[in-house]
This record gives sequence, C-alpha cells and structure tokens, in this order.
Amino acid sequence: MMRFLSLPGGGIKSIIQIVFLKKILAIYKEFLNTVDTFLGTSSGGILALSLAAEKDLFAIERFFSSLVEELKKGTLSIDRFHEIAKSYFGDAKLNDLRKEVAVIVVSLSKKCNGAFRWEGEIVTRENYPTSKIADIATATIAVPGFFAPWQGMIDGGIYIADPSLAALYLSKGYIENIVVLKLGTGELYRSVSPERFTSSWYDFIIPMIFDLTYSLSHKISDTVLGKRFFAMQPILKKGPQPNFFEYEQIKYLEMLAYECFAEKKSSLCSWLEEFWLS
Repeated sequence: MMRFLSLPGGGIKSIIQIVFLKKILAIYKEFLNTVDTFLGTSSGGILALSLAAEKDLFAIERFFSSLVEELKKGTLSIDRFHEIAKSYFGDAKLNDLRKEVAVIVVSLSKKCNGAFRWEGEIVTRENYPTSKIADIATATIAVPGFFAPWQGMIDGGIYIADPSLAALYLSKGYIENIVVLKLGTGELYRSVSPERFTSSWYDFIIPMIFDLTYSLSHKISDTVLGKRFFAMQPILKKGPQPNFFEYEQIKYLEMLAYECFAEKKSSLCSWLEEFWLS
C-alpha cells in the first residue's frame, strides 16, 4: 500500500495544515514516518518539501512566520523568497532527500521552431534529481500576478491545485494500492458580482482558475479512490477575500483548524486505522 499525504496550496492558510499535523502527531507520534510520498502545490509544496527534508513543525512554523513578516513589510519578491528558502533548505538537492516528494509546478518548455508553451510538471526525485530544493520551493510559490517566474517555472496550482490528483498519476495504474489523506487549507466562498464578467474580470481570473482546478482535482480523487481518500477541509468565512496577513486573521485560521479537527477527529482516526495504519 502506498500512502500519500496531499498538501494543497493556500498561502498563509497553510497554518491550517500545520495545526492539523500537530494534532495528528499528538495521537499518532510516528505518523510522518508512515507517509510514503508527500504531495504539494504552492505553499503546500513548501510544506511537502519541508516534511520530506525531515524539518520539524517548529522549524516549519518559523519559516512561514518569516514569510509573513516579509509580506507585511512588502519586501517579499521572488528573489527575496529564494534567499529565505536557500537559508532554510541550504544547497540540498531532491536526490538528497530520504523521503519521496512530488511538487506541482508549471514550466515554460521550448518547442520546435522556437515556439514556447506552458506545461504542467510533477517534480519528483526521479525526474529532477539534481534540482535544488530551494529552487523547487521558489518555483511552486511563484503565483502569477504576484511573483515573477523562477527558472522558467510558476505556481503549479494553475495545473493541479489539489495535488491529491497527482497520486493517481504516480500510482502508475495501480490505484487500488494507494490511499490519500488530504489536509486542505480551507474552502473560501468568493463574492463576485455578475457584472464583473463583462467589465474588469482580469483581477479575479487567477483565483477563479485556482478554485476550479482545485474543485475538479478533489472530485476526481474522491470519485476514483472512494473510501481510500479522506479530506480535512474547513470552510472559511463567506464574503470578500480577507486579509489573512493580519494577526487577527492568523489566529482565526488556527481556531478554525482546531474546530475542524475536533469535529472530524473521530472519523479521521477511524479512517487512519482502517485504511492507513492497517
């Protein structure tokens, strides 16, 4: 049986995933050692790389906190992010990892006659063995409209927002032999006026793409895997996109994660013991 831990993106909302992991480890201390492959996109990709690099949750929290501080100051360019990531991961390469990891990016690949096109990539130790972890972390966080591409790659959420779908690809056709636990970053209901579809729609087209690919990836994983797929996914407050970098909102995300875990603890533990730990 292959066990995949799926970590979708969500920026600072990855705080929710860290809380989930803390609560799971409080019950199953060896849980991370049972994971065969860490899957991640965007901020979830950073978390997946961190776990595969065997960083502890306190170090991961400090890393995310440093990013929040840079964002609040308005100093987090893609180059600055890479500096922080290199300080955190060092010069380690993917083939230095002892754990399997798969991170979603979108790359610009040169084609015939000098033409270029975007292509989705599932980055693993097998196909990117000598790539530096800091570079892959930087690429998967390069959200269009916020950051420049990194080494010809951008945030993979446009391709596979919910990396659970990558588990089906990595199973190489043996989907009956895999189980997937998804720790989501919360589902946000966005308020969009119908009039905006005929006027200034550009500023919300990227969030729309992320939302739709996320929903499709989740539905496919749930349909194909059935009971061998379990998702922890809290519902965020309705209304406009909140400023999650405010202290009050960070505390709100933590509270939401604790409430969601308390609500789903029993069903999660039952699922883990039946499908993951058995």
